[in-house]
Amino acid sequence: MLLANDTRSGGRLLIDCLVAHDVPLMTCVPGESFIAILDAIYELAQVSGNLLPRLITARHEAAASNMAEAAGKLTGRPAVCFVTRGPGATHASIAVHTAYQDGTPMILVIGQVSRGVRGRQAFQEMDYSAVFGSSAKAVVEIQSPDRIAEHVARAVHTATSGHPGPVILVIPEDVLTEQTSARLVVAPAVKVPIASLEEIQGVADRLSRANRPILIVGGTGWDRAAGDLVADFAVRHQIPVAAAFRWQDAIDNRSNAYVGYLGLGCSPRLRKRLSEADLVVALGPRLDDPTTNGFQFPSDENCADLVVVNEDVEELCRTVVPDFAVHSGILGFVQASNGLDIAKNPSRTRWVETLRQEHEDFYQPTLASSPVDMAPIVRHVREKLPDDAVVTTGAGNYTVWVQRFLEFRRFRTQLAPRNGAMGMGFPPRWPLLPYGHVARRSPSLGTDAF
Repeated sequence: MLLANDTRSGGRLLIDCLVAHDVPLMTCVPGESFIAILDAIYELAQVSGNLLPRLITARHEAAASNMAEAAGKLTGRPAVCFVTRGPGATHASIAVHTAYQDGTPMILVIGQVSRGVRGRQAFQEMDYSAVFGSSAKAVVEIQSPDRIAEHVARAVHTATSGHPGPVILVIPEDVLTEQTSARLVVAPAVKVPIASLEEIQGVADRLSRANRPILIVGGTGWDRAAGDLVADFAVRHQIPVAAAFRWQDAIDNRSNAYVGYLGLGCSPRLRKRLSEADLVVALGPRLDDPTTNGFQFPSDENCADLVVVNEDVEELCRTVVPDFAVHSGILGFVQASNGLDIAKNPSRTRWVETLRQEHEDFYQPTLASSPVDMAPIVRHVREKLPDDAVVTTGAGNYTVWVQRFLEFRRFRTQLAPRNGAMGMGFPPRWPLLPYGHVARRSPSLGTDAF
């Protein structure tokens, strides 16, 4: 802790702020434009022991940024990736795009050329607002060390609020080395919207009237508690649950209400059943391209009553205009809904039993014509893995085998880019910092993945 009139470098203030916000992981490829940050990490490690988030260095910025994006996916908190200017930043751009489309909180810190040569096309200089303007929630270039704490707090708040996503902090070299006496500040907790009783009752009334409803689950604000409550609610009221694209871990796939996933390689019969539904409730996910089969749902031929529940107000009408929209945090909405009664309906019982049986048929391996049959291989892997094992895939047709035959039983065990980027399934080497810094993993991470 600094005393009155004490100063520290901009790099040290940056690290102090990130530690104060309990970031789950830091990654980097060391570069000349942010040496002051690495010096600050080493300096802080000498006085704080193992009280730092773990820092992992990679051989390539794509690997470093993918690791940070993965940590954000698995924890719900923004991990941090440090890259040098120019090529280092652009190498990280794929992970930034993944975080943006997938709704992953993440902070990318880019070392920039010194302020005195800015705008002269100095060595590796770039305009990062132009580079990342369409793939980040915010791009901020910090012009004074006195404002680092303010911008870090804002970055964390922006990255975790609404539809989570990446924030880019661009910091000139001389800002990182310049001394400042600015105090550390911490962002306030993000407030989650709460649905009104009238809105919750409105959804319950629609479910009571429906003969062929389908819940589509996943997305912003989802967690294991919500998944367990939804599974219990759906089984009690005979409502089939389908997962949005690469949100199969939203609920335990062993639930009698789970009927499969929507997305690339999904069951054609489930896709057909979606078109036959008389009520579709999108509980959290964005109704994106893969989930809706190229935005073919809803269509003029499908007259289902569409309900969208989302904690990001911009997602309520982003891809489609629903018949009923609820701006609410998912867990709070599900907790409140569990206290309501849904009228029993024999048609729903037959409907969910049919969809569940069709899912079981689709899940069973069939005889392959090729010499290598991937279906029983993936099923064997599932049988041997513990329920909390995190399975990582990248992009490509091979991922369909995992999506179809690997039963997901715990939340945050399906680690896969929803924007179709390659690289996440490729194992990078994880050497420690050159000067031997070893920092602890955050105790709240709850996994040995990092």
